[in-house]
Amino acid sequence: MGVYLPCIQNIFGVILFLRMTWLVGIGGVVGTFVIVFMCCTTTMLTAISMSAIATNGVVPAGGSYYMISRSLGPEFGGAVGICFYLGTTFAGAMYILGAIELLLVRNIISLIRLHHQGAALSF
Repeated sequence: MGVYLPCIQNIFGVILFLRMTWLVGIGGVVGTFVIVFMCCTTTMLTAISMSAIATNGVVPAGGSYYMISRSLGPEFGGAVGICFYLGTTFAGAMYILGAIELLLVRNIISLIRLHHQGAALSF
């Protein structure tokens, strides 16, 4: 699977797809393009640096934190590990927020349609 595919999956996550119309509405087409370009550039730089670290030797099983901490030393590995932990935590929170927003919007639209069709709503 490599390094690049997980990074791309994170950048094209649920928030990007749910908020793209809002982003275009607020920032315009050019502003949205600039934001997406900056995100893709950051992802590409991350993938390139992780690939450079991975090619320094045989990487045993254990994930990206294990690879970074063993290749770059415990001090730098610990600092990167904290950032990696925070990034993963915030990404998980964003995915949960996106899923809840999608469920709420879908249910509200369904309730409005039922109300306009004259169906009795009972909670």
